[in-house]
Amino acid sequence: MNKIGIDLKGRTLQINSDGLEYNATVFNLAGLQVCTLKNDVACTLTSAGVYMVRVMTAEGSFSKKITVF
Repeated sequence: MNKIGIDLKGRTLQINSDGLEYNATVFNLAGLQVCTLKNDVACTLTSAGVYMVRVMTAEGSFSKKITVF
């Protein structure tokens, strides 16, 4: 089973996928798409707040809420 981790350092979001291909979309709480990530690409979140990260792989998908200060 492959592991996928969401890594947030400061305001930079990166997803560690352990070799698994994925597509991820980041939404703010208003439901607006903020950025998309695909296979080892980082995204910088410009504003503090609460975001939803949706990660989709061939094996399934999951969502995670993150808080950026």
